[in-house]
Amino acid sequence: MMCAVIGTTPADIAGVACAAPDFIVRRTVGTGVSDYLMNFWLEIKAMNSIIFYIAMTCASTPFVIIAFLFFYFIINNKKYKNLLSMYDEQGFTLTPLYQFYVAMGFLGSFGMAYYFCRLKKNKKVIFPPDNKETVTIFLNKIDLNYTAWLKNYYLATLTALLIYSIFIILSILKIILDTDLGKVLCNLLQ
Repeated sequence: MMCAVIGTTPADIAGVACAAPDFIVRRTVGTGVSDYLMNFWLEIKAMNSIIFYIAMTCASTPFVIIAFLFFYFIINNKKYKNLLSMYDEQGFTLTPLYQFYVAMGFLGSFGMAYYFCRLKKNKKVIFPPDNKETVTIFLNKIDLNYTAWLKNYYLATLTALLIYSIFIILSILKIILDTDLGKVLCNLLQ
């Protein structure tokens, strides 16, 4: 296997490139799967600082979204409470998980948005009510003034969750790149 430094001419590759300093990204020249994986790994290693900045953006963006959702919830708090009271007046009961969400106020509103949005579309929820079809019909009959904001609230919550998941994946990748585990993986690929 022969090494080549990115940006060199073919004349430079003849042995000099393998002695390049560590801060220059090296590529292995070959066509095997291990060569491809090694090149991929080296490219990721070269993007270490880019991964850091993307991860930090993905870490801070959900906090901004949750701050927005806090004010959005305050604005729509009366609609939320009216929806819960109408639900209760119809004689529907919530399972213990959703009762806990109701008791938590803003922090539980994410779970209740999930519950109402999924049931309104007649989709599965965790711990469904006994009379799911009746609840779905009830939620679809309610004035959109009470439920329209929940869709945006639920989508913003899912967006924050997705971005935070990307942050976790990038953080794990950065930890692997910054430790000896990355070197061990490179040696296993050879």
